[in-house]
Amino acid sequence: MLLILSGVAGSGKDTIKKALIARMDNVESLPSYTDRLPREGEKNGEIYNFVSKEEFENKMDDILKENDSILVKASNSMKFKTIVEKLS
Repeated sequence: MLLILSGVAGSGKDTIKKALIARMDNVESLPSYTDRLPREGEKNGEIYNFVSKEEFENKMDDILKENDSILVKASNSMKFKTIVEKLS
């Protein structure tokens, strides 16, 4: 099953996600790709994969060519995307 949590900033998406992960042993979170810079304490590959704007656009092109599933969220000038690959 794929569950997508969607809502405006500050609506509690991360709180719900953390609660689901804590309560269920078969739930995981996929890191999103973003072209923004990491904030203090953020590590690449945990919550986000930090890439340049060029890498972000190239990754999008590659994914679309391969017909993988992709979710895209635009937030101000920064972009985020979660790539759903080989979920089973």
